[in-house]
Amino acid sequence: MKRFLAILLLWIPVLTAHGQGIELGGSYNIQNGSFRAPCGCTFLDGKGAGLLVGIPWNIISFMGLTVGLEPGFDFQQFHAYENPSDPPSDDELLMQLRYLTLQPYVRLQFPHSHFFVQAAPQAGYLLSNTFEHTSHPVPDPIVDVDSSMGDLESMRFSARLSAGYFFDLPGLEIAPMLTVDLPLNNIRPNATLDPFTDIGLHGSNGWRITTINASIEAFFK
Repeated sequence: MKRFLAILLLWIPVLTAHGQGIELGGSYNIQNGSFRAPCGCTFLDGKGAGLLVGIPWNIISFMGLTVGLEPGFDFQQFHAYENPSDPPSDDELLMQLRYLTLQPYVRLQFPHSHFFVQAAPQAGYLLSNTFEHTSHPVPDPIVDVDSSMGDLESMRFSARLSAGYFFDLPGLEIAPMLTVDLPLNNIRPNATLDPFTDIGLHGSNGWRITTINASIEAFFK
């Protein structure tokens, strides 16, 4: 993992020096599966908003086809409930995940058009995570756990599919883009959740995060 981080940090000044472009955007994060937090509660059906930033670098372009590389940062967060059918009176958890990312991409721009589609496998290195557990005995919620989970996977892999449109401006190309990020591995390995004992206290069942990103890329001509 340290080798991955070192390679990414070496790439960033090279890409910045070329001044190819920047991507900024927000994400809608959807929790798949369920997990048990250190507080002992099991959470599922989480949703929330995050943000992302990247430095796309178009390495090769010909006949509408572009191959490039993009390092970046991805902040994901979501709220989940122990009993989603009754959120006001049940336990709530706010989960935050911070990833350093790297993705090679292939972009195809349609002939005689500004529309394009893009595909990219992405690898993300987990920099840090935090969770905040709030008990909801109505009417006085209590924040009783504010910490981090130490047993999460250090790497996240996903497949990203995008569609967008280029606008030409003097010295600049602007591209609003919509991306679906499909996870390829779990945040935490699956482990049995025992509802009656503390066995499998940190258990999980298919815990992944699917994201829908809306972003804008700006490429310097």
